[in-house]
Amino acid sequence: MADEYGSASLRRRKRQDLHRLTAPFLVDGRTVTSASPIALARSGEVAQPYLDGDVFSGGITLAPKAAEPYSGTRWVIQQDADGTWGFLNQGQPDKMLVASAGCVALGRPLAGAGMARFVTSRWLMYRDLIGFRLRPVMAVSGWLGVRDEALILSEPSDSPGRWMYWDIVPLQDGAQRP
Repeated sequence: MADEYGSASLRRRKRQDLHRLTAPFLVDGRTVTSASPIALARSGEVAQPYLDGDVFSGGITLAPKAAEPYSGTRWVIQQDADGTWGFLNQGQPDKMLVASAGCVALGRPLAGAGMARFVTSRWLMYRDLIGFRLRPVMAVSGWLGVRDEALILSEPSDSPGRWMYWDIVPLQDGAQRP
């Protein structure tokens, strides 16, 4: 009898099998590798807002759809030599998703070691049963999320919630967005 109760209590526990992605991975039966075109959508929303980069202002916002005129919703994922990931807006290496001082924007990776610790274009990607989570490679950083319809980097101590999950939508080269 004790074994039955033990296994029943294990089933009631919330599973949080969070795995870091360091190699090509599958999304909806399609392999996502370095140089794959993707869209990033806020997870769990009926009308998925997409992560949209504005190459003119360098800002990051949410777009209601991933079709024209929202061309900034197209990203090219890049795997770095250290197993981290980069997100190139519209495939442009000088317009990457960067994190700095609790906010996200478009920018380029910094070459020097001095100031590079304050800005990063390298991201860690994790996946669990709910979806994908993104975190910049910085000493004090949280998860990329959306609160009150604004993009934020969470505090490292924030509890996980639906607000910090993303869907990765693989796109075909030259094809229309979803």
